[in-house]
Amino acid sequence: LGRQGSSAGPMVKLLLGRTGADFLLLLEETDGAAHWQTRSWSEGGVPAALAAKLEKMRTKNHHVNEVSFGAAGEWFVHGVDAGGTSTFSWWDSAFAASRQLRKWTALPESRLHVAFGDEGRWLILQGHNGFCGAEHVAAGLQKRIRKL
Repeated sequence: LGRQGSSAGPMVKLLLGRTGADFLLLLEETDGAAHWQTRSWSEGGVPAALAAKLEKMRTKNHHVNEVSFGAAGEWFVHGVDAGGTSTFSWWDSAFAASRQLRKWTALPESRLHVAFGDEGRWLILQGHNGFCGAEHVAAGLQKRIRKL
């Protein structure tokens, strides 16, 4: 679902964890005059470090643009400050693609999407021009994504 007449992105982002009871929900909300983001997650349903980072972002009034987590505890979050002038990215330090993330998050115009699967599978999409994937991601999917 997207905002009508806007390219700002989805109004709802739902991530499911290992069970149907594990979730992370982001809602973009408005009353017509003001816009805000509501975040909720299941207790123990997301990695503890990610939950702590999301809570810290909330206290600083940072907006979450992208968030993901995997079954093995890996996670990624990208946000912007309340004024919209500075962007921030954080991730699980043990994540296999940390070096690539450091490189791409250093670019101010960078727009990342990180997806985690099981058994060490992960995929990073960078803007409209970049792609990085794990060996465990199907070759057909990697080939298709390179066409984006």
